[in-house]
Amino acid sequence: MTPETLFQLSNTTAMVSWIVLLFLATRFVFERGGEVLAHRLGTDVMPVVVFVATCAYEVAMCVMVSGMSHWLIFAELISIDVLENTYYLYCLGRRGEGSENLRHRL
Repeated sequence: MTPETLFQLSNTTAMVSWIVLLFLATRFVFERGGEVLAHRLGTDVMPVVVFVATCAYEVAMCVMVSGMSHWLIFAELISIDVLENTYYLYCLGRRGEGSENLRHRL
């Protein structure tokens, strides 16, 4: 069942909101599965996992945004996306500080 089919079957804004949250939870589980796979097989599998996850995420987001029936759903998607990117920038900043400290130690 595709996101587009779920949107067509749902008739309320609340139901669509739950579908969006389910989609994001599924993405989170896929990413964690990729990390488990990387621990078992090595980190060489991560570029492929990230590429597949990103492609699937972008396609699904396009389908969801094109099937919006209410502006609150659009606002939910955009705000979650902004919060996620903010979190990744925060993590990147923290990692940068740690690598800088490592360079000073060497």
